[in-house]
Amino acid sequence: MTASSVEAIFVVRYMKESHNVTYGRQVDAGGYTKDFFQLLRGPAFVADMDALFPPLTGDELAQRPITYVWPGGTAPGHYVPVSNDRPHLSWGTSDRAPLVWTMTPNPTAMTLQTIPGDPTATTLSVANAQFSSLAARGAGTPYLIAVKLFGDPYRLHVRTYLDGAAAQFAFADLRANTPEVLHDMVDGLRSNRMLAFRRFEPVDALQFDPDSFRDAWLINVSSRVLGDDAAAEGLPSDPNEEQALEDQIAAEIFGVPDATATVKTRGSAQRAFAARVKKNYGYRCALTGISTPEFLIASHIVPWSMDESIRLDPRNGICLSLLVDRAFESGLLRINDDLTVVLDHGRVDNDPDLKKQLAPFDGASLTAPAQESPKAEYLQRRRNLK
Repeated sequence: MTASSVEAIFVVRYMKESHNVTYGRQVDAGGYTKDFFQLLRGPAFVADMDALFPPLTGDELAQRPITYVWPGGTAPGHYVPVSNDRPHLSWGTSDRAPLVWTMTPNPTAMTLQTIPGDPTATTLSVANAQFSSLAARGAGTPYLIAVKLFGDPYRLHVRTYLDGAAAQFAFADLRANTPEVLHDMVDGLRSNRMLAFRRFEPVDALQFDPDSFRDAWLINVSSRVLGDDAAAEGLPSDPNEEQALEDQIAAEIFGVPDATATVKTRGSAQRAFAARVKKNYGYRCALTGISTPEFLIASHIVPWSMDESIRLDPRNGICLSLLVDRAFESGLLRINDDLTVVLDHGRVDNDPDLKKQLAPFDGASLTAPAQESPKAEYLQRRRNLK
């Protein structure tokens, strides 16, 4: 199945209430009993739901079957238009919510589950502790996502992402893997609200590939987040695409067109580019000499977003450590054609501690790479940026 237009998105913040609902009915007496999310109850929302999931029996109050879908799996459920004081989305009487919304002890880019935790607890105290430990595990705030596609009736495509998580969860980072409209929905949730909903028209052209997983969204890769080299090094990639891009570099074909680039392509391109650039600099920061891999970034001279024809050119890259990369990206450090570094003192005067860190670099020279030195034209273009 190819990418399709998005008709609606449901976003559920993973709060204590949503944890109780999705964790499962196996928890003992006094524990978790629900197997549904309560929805909004205003007339406009109810009308939207009737349009998304029309009644099948002619009875507008009758529950309507829903299938929750993810790559390689499905789970049955219902949209229930009337239940107590508001409608809800349920997943039937099974012990657990759709697999993608549940916990696993050690989530990775290869697991369907994203939220870290023990999903097997049967006592209330242990089950509660799984939610309480999320911050200590570095998981940030999880968000459960359900996507309704045009022409795909009575199905919701489910995913989970993490916002503000530690580096080891970069594979599920919400900001890097989803479109800005979803970021806006998340940011619009007040601290006491659990659910956000938005319906779209075909002209909005928001695209989603149900056969892909966390990288299912077709995002403009020239956006602010994906233009950041440090963020891009944590994006998902495709080994086959990465190899093809390495071959492309060897053939001195350096373009990566926006028209064919997905989030995964950005990750693959950054890995291919970084492999060549970091090797050229002996896997050391050209300014500080730092060699710890986790602190090294292959930084574009002409930013990724500015010129798609030179995105893979090794002469458009310098191996920098994290602080230096951020200072270069922000324009606090400029690099002359002879590879000497200039600090913009005026922009750091109001932060004495930052100035103390960067001042030793003023007038220093980058270590030249073994081959493919930065192209003077690229350095000039970077210095001309405002």
